Amino acid sequence: MSFQKRYRSVIQSFFLGVSLFLLALLYFDVIKVVHQYCPYSVICFGTLSIKQGLIYYPISFIIFGLITLSALFIGRWFCGYICFIGTIQEWLYRKLHPKCHQIVKLNYSEERNIGFFKYIVLAITIILGFFGLSRIYMGYCPVMSLGWLKTITLSGVIILGVILIGGVFIERFWCRFICPYAALLNIFCIIGKKLKLPQYKINRNLETCIDCYICCKVCPMNINLLENELIDHENCIKCMRCLDRCPKKGTLTNRW
Repeated sequence: MSFQKRYRSVIQSFFLGVSLFLLALLYFDVIKVVHQYCPYSVICFGTLSIKQGLIYYPISFIIFGLITLSALFIGRWFCGYICFIGTIQEWLYRKLHPKCHQIVKLNYSEERNIGFFKYIVLAITIILGFFGLSRIYMGYCPVMSLGWLKTITLSGVIILGVILIGGVFIERFWCRFICPYAALLNIFCIIGKKLKLPQYKINRNLETCIDCYICCKVCPMNINLLENELIDHENCIKCMRCLDRCPKKGTLTNRW
């Protein structure tokens, strides 16, 4: 295991443990609300967040600000290192498919078209929040469903089932096609590129690259890594699996 892979695995394990600990505290009524630690609660709670968040849930505002603004420079690192739902999906898929090659392989046009759905979900949650109807989305939110297992709704069971079953056949199914926070981070990443801010990217050495396509096969986000010399796709979660699996060491490098 490379240093980068081991380093990322340690970070994922740590935040998965923290997330499960918080969910356990919620389950045993030690804490009352799980969304005070969820960055997306600032969006999905909408007007409720504006009215109560600054007083009752300041932690979510701080976490939201740090993660979302950092996407201007680092992209969707949150998805690849901290989000426990992403980690669970990734580990489940890796255990079932050790070589981590996509079982259901979408072409890049299909990936783009289906991936647009998460922007629709983002728009819906913003609209619901604006009109104070956030509880409609909360019934489908996987974080809320896991946090309230004792009183989980049918819609919560359905969305957890969709994430689990979809994730068995398509790696990071939730992250790629449904998650509204992923869509929001993508937007900030694109804004960072438009503003020409310094960003953390992957560089492909065209002189040493042998176009073996291995990096594309192992990419959990199904990104065409051979399209450009500089890989700055907004869906990149900075997992560095492409660097780890590239047979020509030094061909792919990460840099600002």
